[in-house]
Amino acid sequence: MTRWVPRTKVARAPSRLVAAVVVAGLALVAAGCNPNDINTRLNQVGDDATASTLNGGAKGASVILGDGRVVFLANDVYAGTVNSNGTRSNNTRVANALMVAEGLESTDPVTTKLGSSNSAYLKPSTSGNSYSLLSAVAGGSDIQVFATERNSAGTRVAIKIVRLLQSTLAPSGTPVSVPIHAGGPEWGNHVLQRNGYWYIYGAGATASTYVARTPVGFLTSTGDWEYWTGSSWSGSESAAGPMRDWSGQVVDKYLTPATDNGNARMVFLGRDGGTTGNTFTFYASATAYGPVAVGSDVYTAPAESCGSGGSVYAFSLSSHPHLSDNEDNAIFSYARRCTVTNTQAAVDRPRFIALDLDDAPETPRWRPTWGTSLAPITSNYDFPNGFTAGTSLRQVVHTTRSGSTVRIRLSNVHGSSPLQIGAVTVGISGEQAGDTKTVTAAPTALTVGGQGGFTIPVGQTVHSDAITLPAALPGDHDVAITIYFTGNTTVIGGHVFNLETSHVGTGNHTGSISGSGLTTTTGNGYVLTALDVADPNLGGTVVALGDSLTDGYGSSVDGEARWTDVLHDLLVTAGTPVRSVTNVGVAGNHLLTGGSISGLGRFDADVARQPGVTTVVAWLGYNDILAGKSAAQLEVGLEDLVDKAHAAGLNIILGTITPLVGPNGNPNWNQELERLAINARIRQGALGADAYVDMAAVVQDPGNEARVRAAYSFLGGGHFNDAGYEAIADAVFAKRAFF
Repeated sequence: MTRWVPRTKVARAPSRLVAAVVVAGLALVAAGCNPNDINTRLNQVGDDATASTLNGGAKGASVILGDGRVVFLANDVYAGTVNSNGTRSNNTRVANALMVAEGLESTDPVTTKLGSSNSAYLKPSTSGNSYSLLSAVAGGSDIQVFATERNSAGTRVAIKIVRLLQSTLAPSGTPVSVPIHAGGPEWGNHVLQRNGYWYIYGAGATASTYVARTPVGFLTSTGDWEYWTGSSWSGSESAAGPMRDWSGQVVDKYLTPATDNGNARMVFLGRDGGTTGNTFTFYASATAYGPVAVGSDVYTAPAESCGSGGSVYAFSLSSHPHLSDNEDNAIFSYARRCTVTNTQAAVDRPRFIALDLDDAPETPRWRPTWGTSLAPITSNYDFPNGFTAGTSLRQVVHTTRSGSTVRIRLSNVHGSSPLQIGAVTVGISGEQAGDTKTVTAAPTALTVGGQGGFTIPVGQTVHSDAITLPAALPGDHDVAITIYFTGNTTVIGGHVFNLETSHVGTGNHTGSISGSGLTTTTGNGYVLTALDVADPNLGGTVVALGDSLTDGYGSSVDGEARWTDVLHDLLVTAGTPVRSVTNVGVAGNHLLTGGSISGLGRFDADVARQPGVTTVVAWLGYNDILAGKSAAQLEVGLEDLVDKAHAAGLNIILGTITPLVGPNGNPNWNQELERLAINARIRQGALGADAYVDMAAVVQDPGNEARVRAAYSFLGGGHFNDAGYEAIADAVFAKRAFF
């Protein structure tokens, strides 16, 4: 099992070297760490090329390996000398090649990977076809290269993921086919990792940008890919819709992504001016899949001579996030080509530029003000058969952050049929004693894809469109989300023991202020998984992952007395940056068992995808021990959870497992020994977490550590009352330095 080790940060200039994508023999330089210096060196080496080296090429994508080597992809490359007049006549044209820099110092050698007799390095199995290399990522012991396979007429016949061994860079195994359909996107133009996912970008045959995603670790398992339809994710490639449609605009269809960590958003670089444009524009999005805001032009490629006429234009944009040390800057490259001839040595070479991501347009900086996790409905729910058509649900949630611009997230992941919704509204609860259904003013309508009524397919999750409310949602306050169902829901996802009183009634009550027609109450939640606000303030999201102890079972209904509620209050009172504290505890949850709804199984969906998440407090294992799991099994599971968190770039705090019985209970001593054993491992720091909270020490009976302290026990059992959860919150608050 891979253990996570913090990387040593080395101070370097913002745009540390980069790279010779397509010129052999290049001595990589970081002189001044200036992209202009790098380009000068590229041109020099290209002009001095010999018969056995490359002097040009039209890509620029790169990947860095764990041993420090940097591998660059090149297409449409030329091998041979350059004539004294600056042309490369009679050169050998090669479909693709790899360039391998042994390191990032100026003295590190660079080698060229070509096939025999100066042929393409990577070749399809079909004779006469060729690969155009698109992008690459490194993972495990290999490199995964996206390549478009074309026939002798230049027509695309397939998209493949070609695997190369990192040790030798030799092809390994059979290339994996990427799903495509006639006229569909060219998947793999760019690939980047964010929030536990690989996002795979593609350009359509027409002027459109598309995006797919898959959990990190499953890039070559194309059956696990999901495709953005324009409003939701679908498992069908043919359902993919444009992330951005450029129809009617003079703009290149390729968007090149970069992650702006400083502003917690995505930035895209696009090229204006159609097929021969030279001006680049920034676009930005709060998510990896849009919608994108259009910014201003940030760079224009300088005019250059084309030798025998024509002009040089820019194309083949690539981003190189691993070559930039500054999270607010990004290294991009583009290739150059002449409109008249390709014999000029100066063209078809990459040009590297460093751009300030702060120049990208502003986008909503989403943070959850409330969130939860759903599971399949069971007999514990008030509506085990779902809701009938013509029913309204006014679900009450409690905010942490305030904000005027809001969106919600609705899920049909656990549904058995499409979820038909006729209308959704949001309103601020009056919070009258005993009445949470009355709102202070007419609720505001929400839309999905511009539509008030919409359908969520089985297995899908959707965000509503962003909307600015007449009055800001206050922090630490009840908010009412009213959903009107126009079709029978049958089985849907729910959250038992929501600890907030919500309301149900026949008819469309989404616009009601009083909610007088909502005559039935429920303590459970349905369909709704998040309420987000756009918040420019500092401070990220703390996610609490756990079972019923995190969910707050035993705390006061409508009292906001879960330990996560109290933690938020403590953070605000202490004057720390206001943070979202999102509770994704699920009653009965196991760390190890339960498949996609186990603690491990739901990590990506419930934790890593939360906007702005910085830290997860994971408190799991109680139910596993009751079910007979050993400390050794829990140790492996918790190590896996730590690895998941660190792979997603998150801090993780583990909680020790609290006593399994109440103040008068009789422990099962086999279970108790396992509890003590795993707690000892957590306290020793042996599982790799950033910190731990000793929940057990906080709530155990001082005279008998196998039992819950009487003052903290709910109804004499192993769950806690309000005082017990407050004590837990105090202990977690003490670890706020790791948030």
